Amino acid sequence: MSDEQPLRVKKKKTTLETEDDRICVIHYGHRTEVGVVRPLTESGFATILNAKAKRQAHSNPTIRLDEICSKVPTHYNPETQGHHRWCYSNFTNVARLAIGLPTSQTTDESCTKGVTVGKRSSSRCATDCSSQGPLFPQDKCIFCDKGRKTKRKIEEGLSKCVTLKGEDTIKKCARENQDFLLLSKIDGFDMRAREAMYHESCRRDYIRRTYISLEADMADDDLERLKDSRDKKVAYENAFQFIADYVKDNVINGGVVLRMTMLRNKFLDYVEQNSPAYYNPDYQTHTLKEHLISFFGEQIQFWKPNYRSDLIYSSGLSTGEALEVAFEASESRILEDAALTLRRHIQKSHLTSSRMPWPPSSSYLVNEAESPPSCLQDFLAKVITGKPQTKLSSRNETVVTSIAEDICYATTRGQWKTSKHILLGVTLHLTGSAQIISLLNRFGHCQSCRFGVRIVLL
Repeated sequence: MSDEQPLRVKKKKTTLETEDDRICVIHYGHRTEVGVVRPLTESGFATILNAKAKRQAHSNPTIRLDEICSKVPTHYNPETQGHHRWCYSNFTNVARLAIGLPTSQTTDESCTKGVTVGKRSSSRCATDCSSQGPLFPQDKCIFCDKGRKTKRKIEEGLSKCVTLKGEDTIKKCARENQDFLLLSKIDGFDMRAREAMYHESCRRDYIRRTYISLEADMADDDLERLKDSRDKKVAYENAFQFIADYVKDNVINGGVVLRMTMLRNKFLDYVEQNSPAYYNPDYQTHTLKEHLISFFGEQIQFWKPNYRSDLIYSSGLSTGEALEVAFEASESRILEDAALTLRRHIQKSHLTSSRMPWPPSSSYLVNEAESPPSCLQDFLAKVITGKPQTKLSSRNETVVTSIAEDICYATTRGQWKTSKHILLGVTLHLTGSAQIISLLNRFGHCQSCRFGVRIVLL
């Protein structure tokens, strides 16, 4: 093909260096997508040294990070040394490392400080020391005091409490139920540090029974808000399941490389079509990305191009296959991205437009009515004439505006009542033929005959 253009693949610099070859002094070797190396300030370097000292005082080798700590210099050079934001935030996150200190060190230092400093320090010391006590029984559920059990012919093992949110939910439900037997086991103790064990079905049933009893005492407004929250959660879960199936079929099994913005647009389109009450145009792409990572794990990977949306692709896709997919699908993918981008701009313009007065006057429709997005008109101008919108003749500009208003009308399913569709429909009433108006309305060129009659009579 004579008009085929070469696909340029830009080589990106490694994540360990920038234009001035600045090196990250606390780089995590397993990370490949950490961004640019930022300059390091004196206070930032002092924070790194403080974090290094706390990590090296720990007994757990996974917390000590000996390999990374050994590369931290005694003095730093701001011209050649710096840090990645991700590496810095993870390396200096040492606020809770006191929990992992040896028992003797915690008892000698923390408890001594609690006695000398005052009541507040003593209470904190009591909590820290309680987390260092013996583990919960590892062969019994904290709810039913049983080990492995069989439910519906399926043997269920014990699960460990590993999240702060899960621990807080169990303690909150126990207090709401005034379950003093369970509170005697867990209240005042760190369930994660002591490795509390339970059957997942027991935990789920216990929490469900608690919230059912709470709902019985709720007012009507509270029940309505709770129902609305649940309906929204179900709507977003269904939309995510749709996206997950799409990713599985196209990315993991099909080897296709997609942009996250395209997946976000598909997610919002599904919500708008199936649960329009919960449509949120401000839904963040990174939220969908986190859910996909949690759902697929190591089956998918992401690549961050410069100043563009993340690319999602299968972990089993080789570099050669990725290049082949990118080359074969480059034009179709560009067109698809352009279509979704224009659709997003049209929907945003419609949602943010001012309300049309009723009945609309001719001066309002000609001078004040909301115009189609400029990006849509510029796109159509280049499709029709090959020139930008600013260089169009008056005739071509009229054609471009007419087509743009048709597209806006069709995209919003007739909700955006543009100037063309109102004025053309009202003007056709002069012919006295309802069939002509109905015919053009079916083709999406004007409003219905009934809509025009309402304006004419007013």
